Amino acid sequence: MLPTPDQDPQRPSIERVAAQSRGARQALSISAELSGAVDGPWEKDVDHVPLPRDGWHWSVSHDAWWSAAIVGRTRVGIDVERIERRRGELVEALISPAERDLLPDAENIDPLTFARVWTAKEAVLKSVGIGLGALSRCVLVEPMGTERVLLDYAGEACLVHQRIDASHVLSVHTTGDDWSVRWHVTE
Repeated sequence: MLPTPDQDPQRPSIERVAAQSRGARQALSISAELSGAVDGPWEKDVDHVPLPRDGWHWSVSHDAWWSAAIVGRTRVGIDVERIERRRGELVEALISPAERDLLPDAENIDPLTFARVWTAKEAVLKSVGIGLGALSRCVLVEPMGTERVLLDYAGEACLVHQRIDASHVLSVHTTGDDWSVRWHVTE
């Protein structure tokens, strides 16, 4: 995870988004090196799903503040989101009544809780190569720990590791039995 470059609000939004993508690719190169993978080219299929390379799987995420990536020997997914208040309709669509019962603030989902659930679900869906259309099939199954979230996707337990700071949540999901994550943050 590293700061996203070139995000001056005076720049056109298309340039800022392109810089976010470049930042994510830079994070991907760093993650590949730290994981022992040979760097690039990292390609996607026609549906924009990352293609494994030499047995290495990968995923990227970015916003205007952070660029993040993960490389691993099993399917992986990563998502980073800013902690901020979201529209009530979005919260309702993401978190079912049964999931709300597992949350400490079930009546009033706070921005941190929303960001944790959102990024956890997105990391799982990225790891299986499915978009947000399958969001309702990814379900919170137990109260959230301080740095972990357990979800169920299609009958499979999905542990998500999270790194939380004052402004962002970073979630990572790896498939298989090795659910270890090594964080590397470049300030």
